[in-house]
Amino acid sequence: MKKRMLSALLCLCMMLTMMPAAFAAEPEQNKTYGVSTADQLKTAINKATAGDTIELTADIEVPNTGVPSYGAAVTLPAGVTLDGKDYSISPDTTWTTATHIISVEGAAEGTSTVIKNLTVTGNNNTKSGIHVYNSKGVTLKDVTIQNCAEAGLLVNGSAVTATGLITSGNGWGAVNVDKQGASLDLEGANLSEDVQV
Repeated sequence: MKKRMLSALLCLCMMLTMMPAAFAAEPEQNKTYGVSTADQLKTAINKATAGDTIELTADIEVPNTGVPSYGAAVTLPAGVTLDGKDYSISPDTTWTTATHIISVEGAAEGTSTVIKNLTVTGNNNTKSGIHVYNSKGVTLKDVTIQNCAEAGLLVNGSAVTATGLITSGNGWGAVNVDKQGASLDLEGANLSEDVQV
């Protein structure tokens, strides 16, 4: 009888030691957010974390109401990919103060923030199409920036790699690279404008 009880207790102990592994939570998968409006884009940006992707499913016009003059209508979180899927982001008709259209700010070393397959179209009331500030590991792939009042791409205290960048019609030229602590690696670019360093 004692042997049977001992065997039963041993079996029970073995089962209990296996339970944590069986019930362990699976690692969270990276998420993809499909967006077709400015509101959906804002919601996705608020939810997205490093490793997630935001995909455009239509051209989007964004407002900049309440955005300070040094800010941007769209601020992409560090480590997130913005895949334009060959659609565009541009200012809507309510655009007020002159701000940047898209920015990446404070992305730390080791993160990978990507903007790809996107056209950014500005106007006389916008600053730069894309502003990268105090960030590392930022990559642009097949991005077109056009018709902004300032530089198409502004690199400020950041390290940026741009492949297949196309620019035209920007008031300050294609790219403005800040002299202090900034670097830009251009590959296969089609720039019809000056690069300012």
